[in-house]
Amino acid sequence: WKNRVQPFWQQVWPKSRDLATPRLAERLTLMSIAARGEFPAALAAVKDWLQPLEHPHNVVDMLHKSGLCRQYPGEALYVLAAVISDQPGVTEALGRCLDEIRKVEPGLVKNAGYTQLQEYLRIRKSQ
Repeated sequence: WKNRVQPFWQQVWPKSRDLATPRLAERLTLMSIAARGEFPAALAAVKDWLQPLEHPHNVVDMLHKSGLCRQYPGEALYVLAAVISDQPGVTEALGRCLDEIRKVEPGLVKNAGYTQLQEYLRIRKSQ
């Protein structure tokens, strides 16, 4: 992240938000997850480009498997709230991520994003 991607992002990447698409948002989210220990810095750089994804399953699954929900619960919650809106079928990995976030940082359950995602899960599980 520090040696290759961050310099490219800051110095070369076009700044026009006209380029923002769900596909780009997915790639940037996956790139942030791949940054591992630099996840907060990577997310801070790309967060304005994130948006709901048509199929967020891969992103949610990768976020869960990475352990970042435990390591950086606030940032992980931000990603989840940014990429999930009303898509079907994201319940299992999302539920695990939210459980980890709640266990590590209980205060986040009062966050609007957490509340919305919990409601999303409740509705999806009852369908």
